[in-house]
Amino acid sequence: MVTLHLYDDYTTNLSIESLLDIDFLIAYELFSEPIELEHGGSPSLVAPKKYAWKSPEWVRTIEIYEYYRSGFSEVRAYHNDADPWLEER
Repeated sequence: MVTLHLYDDYTTNLSIESLLDIDFLIAYELFSEPIELEHGGSPSLVAPKKYAWKSPEWVRTIEIYEYYRSGFSEVRAYHNDADPWLEER
């Protein structure tokens, strides 16, 4: 399990499998230049097969754990897997 920490103290979690998925993106450059502050400034993650709260912007750190840890939305009763095709809200 991976916990993503953002600059605004928001967190979310993803499985290692989600991070290794072929369509998972980490955006950190735009036109071969680091993303400027006015456009987000730090890496943004895109997990197309998950609901939006699993694609955070302004990522500060990524932690890897052997066990499950709930993120901000998951603590508030959002579904851990967030698969939109299975209606996991």
